[in-house]
Amino acid sequence: MRVVIVDDEKRCVEVVISLLTKYCSGIDVVGISHSIAEGRRLIKQYSPDIVFVDIEMPDGTGVELVGQMQHEIGNVVFITGHDKYAINAFRLSAVDFLLKPLDGGDLAVAVEKCKERRRNDALKDQLKVLQQRLGNDRGEKSQIVLSDKDSLYFVKMKEIILCEATGSYSKFKLIDGKEILVSKNLKNYEDLLPNEVFVRPHHSFLINITHVKRFDRNEGGFLVMVDGSRIPVASRRKDELLDMLIQGQREV
Repeated sequence: MRVVIVDDEKRCVEVVISLLTKYCSGIDVVGISHSIAEGRRLIKQYSPDIVFVDIEMPDGTGVELVGQMQHEIGNVVFITGHDKYAINAFRLSAVDFLLKPLDGGDLAVAVEKCKERRRNDALKDQLKVLQQRLGNDRGEKSQIVLSDKDSLYFVKMKEIILCEATGSYSKFKLIDGKEILVSKNLKNYEDLLPNEVFVRPHHSFLINITHVKRFDRNEGGFLVMVDGSRIPVASRRKDELLDMLIQGQREV
């Protein structure tokens, strides 16, 4: 697979090359750039299978570069040293990324994913979600990218009714009746989704409080969602949850 590396830190480039050599086979580094402008030229010249690109560069951003050159790129792996909020933006968009300082195991996993996928045809939409989140847009268009074994789904957060733990997997239920099973646990999404809307009334469920139809006091208390799902409420979380639901109604 042809690889182009775009990073203004020479030491980082050296580390990427060293880790690729040590952990990955079948990789040919065809171009190295320390600027967005040179990276653009190399991508146009080689149409690489994978581009490793830093987010912040002196003459632009890696996101902008990939957006401009997406038709010449098979897959992209962003390199970032950003804080937790920016990391969450990558996770929400399901875009592959590596966190500085780089780890060989993480890099090998990213490369294997690129090999399996060969070409990321959903890259344009993934970048749109990433830019939205990096731009701190929490409005109606806020999205999350969910991935199962067959597809990537671009889901508006307001369309999520609930997320249910299924072993080490999580099952999303949407307002159109679709169910999506993803290979990440519920804690991952509890950390990722905005906690002013998504709450965990029970260890097996994460719900969107805007889709609660009613609270039933029977059987120790449970929520009825708009799709008819019955969600148990842990006794220690009941008062806080009811306060959130009542407050939400007042704000509406």
